[in-house]
Amino acid sequence: MMMVMLAFLMFILACSNNSVNGLNLRSNKLLSKALSTAAFSIGIATGANLQQVTSSSGFLPLAPVYASDAKSVTSIFVGTYDDPNHPGCMRKITVKGKEVSIIGSDNIDGSNQWLIKAKEDFPGTIFVDFSPKGGPKDLLGVFSEPDNGIKWPDGNLWTKLSK
Repeated sequence: MMMVMLAFLMFILACSNNSVNGLNLRSNKLLSKALSTAAFSIGIATGANLQQVTSSSGFLPLAPVYASDAKSVTSIFVGTYDDPNHPGCMRKITVKGKEVSIIGSDNIDGSNQWLIKAKEDFPGTIFVDFSPKGGPKDLLGVFSEPDNGIKWPDGNLWTKLSK
């Protein structure tokens, strides 16, 4: 337990100063990795799941996410969207784990619905298999918070309408 407490103290110092004993963590990858491992160990010892969070300093510590909080975490992709290439046509995304389903129609009345599958690789990124519709197999879609929608490589933006 003493080692966990020491690791925790080093982790707190690292997050607040980006340095421990005068070593700059941004330039010392080994120490940075050791502190991340210590944070992971603390998470395991406390029964937490872990996720990465971004920091303005560029240091990416692991932050604990407790099981009670995990139930409320929903993929940012879940919801209905407007596709400007098919105005008024259905685009609905559901997510279960990393598995993403996109239900849509290219008809305004919602007829002739199709289902395509995708995977959420990292939070905010999906790889969609549009091959059943004659498109690419692994098309990258990135959720843009400022645009509140999914940006596609061709410049198209599906704007999120609701959750």
